[in-house]
Amino acid sequence: MKNFTAQDFYLAYNLYGINQVFNSFWRGIGNANTLASENIGAIVTLLNPPKKASMLLSELLTALASGLQFINVVSLAGMLKAVVVANQQSPQVFKNIMPTGTLETQVTQISELASSLSGLVQQYQSNIADTLGLIVGDIDTFLNFASTGQFQVNPLPDISSASDQLLVGLQTYVISRALSANNVIITRANATNIHALASEEGGLAYTTGCEGGYDEGGFCGPFWYDNTSDTTYSLDNLGDMGTDYYSKMQQIFSNWTTPELLLGGAAKCNALGGSKGELEKHLVQGTSINTACLSNAQVCTWDLDSLDVDHEFADCPSQRGYISNGCDGECNGGYTVNVPKGYIGQYLTDPPVLGCVCND
Repeated sequence: MKNFTAQDFYLAYNLYGINQVFNSFWRGIGNANTLASENIGAIVTLLNPPKKASMLLSELLTALASGLQFINVVSLAGMLKAVVVANQQSPQVFKNIMPTGTLETQVTQISELASSLSGLVQQYQSNIADTLGLIVGDIDTFLNFASTGQFQVNPLPDISSASDQLLVGLQTYVISRALSANNVIITRANATNIHALASEEGGLAYTTGCEGGYDEGGFCGPFWYDNTSDTTYSLDNLGDMGTDYYSKMQQIFSNWTTPELLLGGAAKCNALGGSKGELEKHLVQGTSINTACLSNAQVCTWDLDSLDVDHEFADCPSQRGYISNGCDGECNGGYTVNVPKGYIGQYLTDPPVLGCVCND
């Protein structure tokens, strides 16, 4: 019987490892098929975007592919590194695993998205199978992809049961696009802790729901506080500024994505210049996969020092109806000021007349 050298074993185990990982990846995507249809259907039902609103299938495929980034398997980090390295060394491997600009300009309506996902999943499974064949069938591609030893770990990463994690990217993207289709923006107040403001002596012009502090997720009233950036976020419907998104945010962040991805991600995407939906353009940053632009809803920053009707935001036009007379009751017989549900600014923190501001 032939004696195997260390090099023979190295080659054989890498081939075995690559085959096992990609097979588990293929199964994981397949297992996510039914769950994806259920989750996306529930998202569409909850947010109820216009039926004719549409998305590019190519960006949906990219969002699905980004799910690798969210799998909580330590040994998978090596594979992700290999995928990014492959962008330079084996472009076709990268193109298959992180597809961008594929499916030409095909679109699907958001209302029909749940029924369209099966074809999307099958397309990505086909990509995975093609990638495995490319790696094991070409010596140069194999060496480039396996050169850093990420497939020698024991145990090998198993992706087959990670369906819920694989869908995080897709779900975040769909939620972001559905909100945008409903004319909903993300608002933020920089260097602002809304609970701390509500706790200060003298308080605020009206009750925000944050007087008692945040829940374990960082929420209070219509707000989410990001303590890593000292920023308070909310959602604002430009067509109905009195809409309270608290209950919908609770459902969204309990089931399908995180506030860091949807709210904080959108802010990072805007900083990259990706607010128009350029997920594909910003997916890869250096040696890492950048998931910020999975959420590309418009982000507007409250002008914290303005009482001017034309300066609601520091970086967006004022919305229709901002500072409208619509509060119940009278304000010493004078004019009342109705502001958006998630508003943070001088009418909340230092109004010209106390008792005359509401967010109904």
